[in-house]
Amino acid sequence: LEASAAAPAVGETVTYTARAADGHGDPVGSVELLFEVRGGPNAGALGKALTDADGQATSEYVGAGVGDDVIWVRSLGGVNISSEELTVSWR
Repeated sequence: LEASAAAPAVGETVTYTARAADGHGDPVGSVELLFEVRGGPNAGALGKALTDADGQATSEYVGAGVGDDVIWVRSLGGVNISSEELTVSWR
């Protein structure tokens, strides 16, 4: 899980990119992912996205509050995928 900015200003748009891979590191396409802010001033679901042939999916949102958001991604449906947490510090 990566963010287009680590310390954006409130009101800016940040794009999050997740990559789904199997146990061998090969990309997994057509997996529905849920991007979510688990804690912080912008807590809540960010949105859903389907991975492409390269296993990548993106979501974006505009920060509305100052502080640290903790973001993660998990799969929806029959595939078991989750990410490490990512912290974005809104200023």
